[in-house]
Amino acid sequence: MLLAHQDVGPLKLFATSRKGEPLGFSLRDSATQEVVYPSLDVEQPESIRSLAARVTKESETGKIDVLINNAGVYVPVEGPDALSHAEKTLRVNYWGVKEMCENVIPHLSTNGRIVNVSSQSSHINEYGANIRARFRNPDITFPELEALLDDYLSSVQNTPQANDENANDANANNENTNDEKAIDENSFGPPDRAYNVSKAGVNVLTHIYAREHPGLSIHACCPGWVRTDMGYQVGPEPPKSLEDGVRIPLRLAFGDLDGQPRGGFWANSSARISGDGGLRVWAEDGSHVFA
Repeated sequence: MLLAHQDVGPLKLFATSRKGEPLGFSLRDSATQEVVYPSLDVEQPESIRSLAARVTKESETGKIDVLINNAGVYVPVEGPDALSHAEKTLRVNYWGVKEMCENVIPHLSTNGRIVNVSSQSSHINEYGANIRARFRNPDITFPELEALLDDYLSSVQNTPQANDENANDANANNENTNDEKAIDENSFGPPDRAYNVSKAGVNVLTHIYAREHPGLSIHACCPGWVRTDMGYQVGPEPPKSLEDGVRIPLRLAFGDLDGQPRGGFWANSSARISGDGGLRVWAEDGSHVFA
């Protein structure tokens, strides 16, 4: 979709994947457009550093104009490996995004943009009051955010897991007893929320970077429920095509944002519908800090 757009001029696109295999993108104009397919493992900082060095070296200006952080995993947090699955989810979905930003921001052009792909599953309404307050603190720092993520991992470690029959009953009771959930102000709820917590972390990370780099355009977004491998993990019939799924990320990466606040969360009103999206309330207080 990007390569076919008439308004996109000279472009060199680094379309990464873990294996570095060609993804079959077609060029509209081979004289002004080029696509390369480097390998990238966002769990490995050295892989990220190597990619950033290559991109700046091969750029005509030595600068990077746009970074789209699209890597992500959903790994069920259950059974005896629950903690390691939660750690992997955060390692890819949060720490991989942060490592990419840390290595790319110093090389972004003056009007550079970053788009961090998040999810409407990043909502925080079902967490305890203290957890919600910590997430939506407009002055939150990276150490404070990462302490939140560590607290989530601790909650997984301290929760009996699904391979234990008694734990199944206990978890079911916790999920269905609203009064008990309301009492625990420091609860993340059931342990199987690593994906949700990681994407909440991405939203806050986006806010922090936008606050620290006001000259850059940095946003998070939900592409919707798209027909991808991860989309089919959610259910058998994702309603959105790949072309629909890239509309919001491409708007944030290349479109006219008409003076909209930076550091926000963009989405359509439902993960099922198509459109170019808009700023959405992410934190329950409706603050524009988190859009």
